Amino acid sequence: MSELAEFVGGTAVVALTLWDVTRTVVVTSGPAGWLRFSRHFHRMTWVIWQQIPARLPASLRERGLSFYAPLSLLLLLAAWVFLLMVGWWLIFLGAHSDFGSTTTHTKALNPQVLLYFSGTSLLTIGFGDVVATCNFTRGLALAEAFTGLATLALVISYLPALYGAYNRREALIFTLDRVHAPTERTGAIEVLPLLESFENYQELREFFIRWEYWIAELMESHVSFPVLAYFRSQNEERSWLAALALVLNLSTLLLAVDPSTDSKAPYWLYRRGVQALREILVQLHLPPRNTDLDASVVEARQSLLAQRESYFQKTLYPVLRGHARDPGSVVGATVAWESVERFRGDYWPQVETLRHYLRFQANIFARRLD
Repeated sequence: MSELAEFVGGTAVVALTLWDVTRTVVVTSGPAGWLRFSRHFHRMTWVIWQQIPARLPASLRERGLSFYAPLSLLLLLAAWVFLLMVGWWLIFLGAHSDFGSTTTHTKALNPQVLLYFSGTSLLTIGFGDVVATCNFTRGLALAEAFTGLATLALVISYLPALYGAYNRREALIFTLDRVHAPTERTGAIEVLPLLESFENYQELREFFIRWEYWIAELMESHVSFPVLAYFRSQNEERSWLAALALVLNLSTLLLAVDPSTDSKAPYWLYRRGVQALREILVQLHLPPRNTDLDASVVEARQSLLAQRESYFQKTLYPVLRGHARDPGSVVGATVAWESVERFRGDYWPQVETLRHYLRFQANIFARRLD
């Protein structure tokens, strides 16, 4: 009975591991289920890893967090190999197969020797000191060698696609530097200097179209490869999430001030951005942050909200009017502000959830509207 349990258990471990490898690397659609090892691997290792930079000086924390994503890929590969090795070891134990030692010319059936044989077969090392002595065992050894080679080949082919998506994500973020001097913090860019860098609505329209495609590719890549969310920008003062929040804020402001744009480029960017945030949260299995706050926090938020409204009406609103598609359809500042808060309610909780989970610095987000 114990041998049957070992065989069935080993088969289940091998099958679930190969399924996880296939769903991670080949068939990337749909969120990871509870039986997916990689889902729990990233959640647990991220929770542990983020505690390490928290103990470092502030200047080194972001760099410490940036090491997690590439290191997690190596650790995940090692974990897959280990699970396959243990699974096949259990299969060999359960099958009670015959093995022989070419050095001692005796049968080798103890668990330690079978674990060693499983490792050499999986990694196709083939020292030849332990060999299978029956056809059934030889077939199992060949099957194990195939799974080892297939796993390594799939992971190797997975890396170019992953890093290609990362490079495309980061390339457009660099274009935001054009509104700052080279010595200024590009990550802390605000809506106003970005808005003032455009001369008319046509330039804004082209900007929104370009960033809508960026958001579409962001959603596709981060849904296919959820680990990309953990990859941080090479420049510590940049963030894909901050860039997404920035363009969403800008589109929201224009939609609020000029409702005639609700079927144009700003509207579609807004729709794509909201959808992307929701899809990424689903892939990472994160619920939006709880909005139930105690009285002191609510009072502080209300004070901050009043400051935002004042800044919007006195500073942003006049500039937004000058960039409206149809100046005749511009609404009043009070009505526009109410629309801003309504639009932001569709995506800002998701932005805050991702920012806190991924431990992005608060100062790289647009200060005036976060």
